[in-house]
Amino acid sequence: MEYYLKNLRKRSQTREAVQAIIKNSGYLMMETSYFEPYDTFSKCSGRTPKEKTVKVINNLGEIEILRPDITFNIIQELSSLYEAPKQLKLCYDSTVFENDLVEGIKEKRQIGAEYLGNLSIEADMEIIRLSCQVLKMTQDSVLVIGHTKYLEGLLKEIECEETFKLDIKEAIYKKQPLLLERLLTTLNIRTEIKEKLLMLLAVENFDLNTYGRGFMNGEMRIALSEIGFLIDNLNQPVEFDLSLLSQFDYYDGIIFKGYNKGLNMPIIRGGRYDQLSGLFNKSIPAVGFSVEFEGLMRSVEND
Repeated sequence: MEYYLKNLRKRSQTREAVQAIIKNSGYLMMETSYFEPYDTFSKCSGRTPKEKTVKVINNLGEIEILRPDITFNIIQELSSLYEAPKQLKLCYDSTVFENDLVEGIKEKRQIGAEYLGNLSIEADMEIIRLSCQVLKMTQDSVLVIGHTKYLEGLLKEIECEETFKLDIKEAIYKKQPLLLERLLTTLNIRTEIKEKLLMLLAVENFDLNTYGRGFMNGEMRIALSEIGFLIDNLNQPVEFDLSLLSQFDYYDGIIFKGYNKGLNMPIIRGGRYDQLSGLFNKSIPAVGFSVEFEGLMRSVEND
C-alpha cells in the first residue's frame, strides 16, 4: 500500500508540475468532447491505421470515434466560435483512446497547450520553449525540430499519384532509406530531387547550408528560413531533423518531438497546423504540443 500511495503522490506532483509550466504562461484549461465524426477525422488521420481507432455508433446510426487526438477536437469545437484576429491560449489535461490490436482499448492521458490566432514564428518559439521546460523535468532528454514544408516542397516537384507520395512519406516517417530508394527508382524524377529526398535519411549531423545547396523552391526556402531563425534565436538545447514527420498528417510548418533517450517513443509531440481549421471552413493559425503523460512518468521514474 505504501508503494501504491507513493506512486499516486508522484503522479499527482508530476501532473501539477506540467500544468503549472503551461498555466504560468497564460494558458486557460478547457475540455472537449470525447467523440468526433469518423469521416472528418479520417481526412487528416495520416499514419493512424483506421483499425487503431475506437469506433462507436451514435443514436443516428452514424460512426463516431473516441478521440485519438485532442488537438483535432479543440479546433472542431472552436471553429464555429472563433473570430479573427483573436489570440487564444488554451490547455488541457485529459484522455485519448487507442484500439491496440493486441491489448484492446487503451486510455492514455495527454497534457498539452494550443496557441491559436498567431501566425508568427514567435508563437512557435513560445510553444517550443514550454516543451523544453517540460523535458527538463527528466534527464537525458532532447527536443528534435523539423519543418514539413521542406519535404512538401520536394514532393511538389514529383508527378505521380498522391497515394505514391504517401508511400514516400511513410518510408521517411519510418526511417527506411532502402525502401525510399526503391520507391524513387520507379519514378521518372530529376536527379537533384531524388538526391535531396535521399539526403533526408542520410545526413547524420544537421547543417543548414547542406540543405540549402542546389535545387530550392518557395516551400523549401520558407522551411530553411524558419529553421535558421530558430537556430539563431531559440537559445535552447535542441536538435534539427528535416525528415521528421508526425503520426497525424495535419502539421504544415514547424514540427517537433521530445524524446527521453531511455525510451523508444516520443513523450512530446507538437508543431504548427494552420490548415487543420479548413476542414471546418475556418482559417485559424495554430501551434501547440502535447505530453504523453505515461511516457513522461516512465522518464521521471528512470532518473
